[in-house]
Amino acid sequence: MAPHVMTAEADRLVSRARVVLLALDGPLCRLFPPGGEELRQLADDLCGLVARRGGPDAAGQLPDAPRAGRDPYAVLAAVAEGADTALATAVRERVTAAELQAVPRAVPTPWADPLVRTWASLGVRTAVVTRHAAEAASRYVAGRGLTEALPRVCGRGTGRRDEFGYTLAGALASLDATREEALFVGETPAHLAAARAAGVPFLGHARSEVRERQLVEAGAQHLVGSLKFVLDALTGTAGRTPVTPC
Repeated sequence: MAPHVMTAEADRLVSRARVVLLALDGPLCRLFPPGGEELRQLADDLCGLVARRGGPDAAGQLPDAPRAGRDPYAVLAAVAEGADTALATAVRERVTAAELQAVPRAVPTPWADPLVRTWASLGVRTAVVTRHAAEAASRYVAGRGLTEALPRVCGRGTGRRDEFGYTLAGALASLDATREEALFVGETPAHLAAARAAGVPFLGHARSEVRERQLVEAGAQHLVGSLKFVLDALTGTAGRTPVTPC
């Protein structure tokens, strides 16, 4: 498993960050239920929508994985990169509706809430940067009572594969921040790739052995197995439990 303490290098990343960007799904919560069945069903629905609205030619352009019903965000990306803007809008609206429906059932990541509040209390500026709809992310943040501590949300644009790095860079610009003073906390190889594209230091939240392996294979250098250890590093309470997880 990923380190259950902060390494010296990760500690330095956290301590020098004046701006922290957090992915929604992973570092803040698990938006959809574990197991992936709901996401697979959404992908199937999107493929059906593409076939009905775009015809067999549009459906045939989808990559193999989403056509098999595994990744709704790959379906969205494939359509967003096509020429049919009306179809892309319809697919994007369907994904947004599913995300909004998922928000009330989202499971908070342990220690995320007190960590965000601690960063805010220390004067660190924070923002959510996500491939999900900004409305869904904002609704989750508000539901957790975190709007004051986490006031800015930068969400999905068109849904293209290459846009997340630009979203990250846009978040920095909106905060009037430089790459050197920022830290992005993410959980997937896509998060790592976006951090690299934007030139932002990356801290990987590896909550499972699968996530750890994916991040290590993608080249992540700084991982932590729990956000508790980031919180402890900030508050100087390593080895103790000063607050509750959520």
